[in-house]
Amino acid sequence: MVKQGSDYKIGWYEETTWNQAPAGTDTSPITYNVVGKIESISFEISPTVEGLYDIGSRDVKTFYDGRREYGMSLEFLLTDKSILSSLLGGKSITVWLNDGGNDILLSGLVLDSMELSVAIDEAVTVSLDLVGGGLSTTAPSYASLPDQPSDIPVMFKDVSVSQDGSDISTKVQELSVEVSESPETIYAFNSVEPQKIVFGTREVSGSITLELVDLSELNDVLNGTEHNLSITLGTLGTLDVSGVRYEAYGQEIAPEDLVWLPLDFLAKSVSLS
Repeated sequence: MVKQGSDYKIGWYEETTWNQAPAGTDTSPITYNVVGKIESISFEISPTVEGLYDIGSRDVKTFYDGRREYGMSLEFLLTDKSILSSLLGGKSITVWLNDGGNDILLSGLVLDSMELSVAIDEAVTVSLDLVGGGLSTTAPSYASLPDQPSDIPVMFKDVSVSQDGSDISTKVQELSVEVSESPETIYAFNSVEPQKIVFGTREVSGSITLELVDLSELNDVLNGTEHNLSITLGTLGTLDVSGVRYEAYGQEIAPEDLVWLPLDFLAKSVSLS
């Protein structure tokens, strides 16, 4: 029987110990958490397969398996900030998928990269790339998956943006923030499975498109001015992007078009509260 995306349920849970899928007990069952309004899910388990040759033949003699890699990508409309809080806080999570008959659990997942974006007439969209430490096809004990959210996702009209404490929401047409955690998976002798994942340097970048009012952003670029952006996500919380520096200034002008000011930026840090 061919499966459809509508057959699937999904939930996540923050791990107490890396790469150990959370489970409940008979006296304290747990329900995994809602991700958001799912747009797409993809995952991949990649054993490194190498072919071995021998003299006397041009053909592969045998195969051997090297280390295994686990990855997952999620795209969803924002209805809850919890998964972002855990991942931006450096925590690991387990994601549990069920297709109506089969269970797949990817554990030890940490943030590789994140993009949060919003534009006029759109919902806040989050894309996550995760790397993990293991996989299981057994459902966790005394645990259940959540119903998918009935909440309306955070829309553009719910988002406000301030720069250095001053509200600039009426100038903003679209906005995106990207975070890269540069995780490194560590392997060891006598196992093909990941042993741990350590974080490298964090890179924060993004883009913002503004109404063209004056030349203040040009002066920011020329003078290397740094700003702090606060993005309020409805009632869910605020994404603070600190040490924002606009990379370049430019305009595209055509007689029949409105003129907007697209700005790419780098930033020093990001936090969600």
